[in-house]
Amino acid sequence: MSVMAFDPGKRLVGWATADERGLVRCGLVHDETQTGLLKKLRGMCLETATRGIRVVIEVPQVYRERHWRGDPNDLIDETITVGALVAFTLDADQRLVRPHAWKGGVPKDVHNRRILMAMTPDETEVLEHCGVCSRLRHNVIDAIGLAKYGAVDR
Repeated sequence: MSVMAFDPGKRLVGWATADERGLVRCGLVHDETQTGLLKKLRGMCLETATRGIRVVIEVPQVYRERHWRGDPNDLIDETITVGALVAFTLDADQRLVRPHAWKGGVPKDVHNRRILMAMTPDETEVLEHCGVCSRLRHNVIDAIGLAKYGAVDR
């Protein structure tokens, strides 16, 4: 089964595609403005690219105040991005998941290491050649983990 997964943020979206052989492609879409980001996502022709496959999109989750990082109002922008992704992939088998549902309560750095350790050498090569700088790569790694999570029927 082919899967495309999206890990949206305020001004960027990590994405990954996988099939029965594993990770096929991955990358990051980003822009300084939300309008620019949404235009870039629309430019990916997701309506066609995701028709008939499974799409997994991480949706925002509100945490207790003591766990806040950054401005909680950023979740509003992130929700707009999620809405656009849902609209762009309506002909797909959509799965919307909250972070806790697929990551549990594991800290991001630990969870990213687990994803990297579970990747095959070929998958690691795909990640290494995706053109995303190391500072932003964690977004792509999350999308890869989300794609692997989404590939399993639940």
